[in-house]
Amino acid sequence: MPPRPFSARERAAAEQADQQRRQQVAAARAQLERCGDEIEALTYAREAVTQRLLAPSTADFPWANDEHVEVLACGRFRVREYVDAQNGFGAMVRQQFAVTMRKGSDAWHAEDVSIW
Repeated sequence: MPPRPFSARERAAAEQADQQRRQQVAAARAQLERCGDEIEALTYAREAVTQRLLAPSTADFPWANDEHVEVLACGRFRVREYVDAQNGFGAMVRQQFAVTMRKGSDAWHAEDVSIW
């Protein structure tokens, strides 16, 4: 037995639900564009730390993982992680860091960078 066709009421309800889903997706995309995300914050935080190292070309970060990123507010993140890099004597050392990142309208900004 073939399935029965949808009624006009069922079609209207399905179209309304589809429209609501599209609006939710559009709102989520707009918020992501405005606020940024954890992986983006992590990437720019690592860049800020690398610029402050004595031997930036030797920087070795752990596998990218957003569990090291705390969302403070829309567009503000705190990244806590470590980097292995050469010190002034050429020895590889592990240094912890914390960076507060802010997503501006045109770029990411490191508000506070602490390396120890």
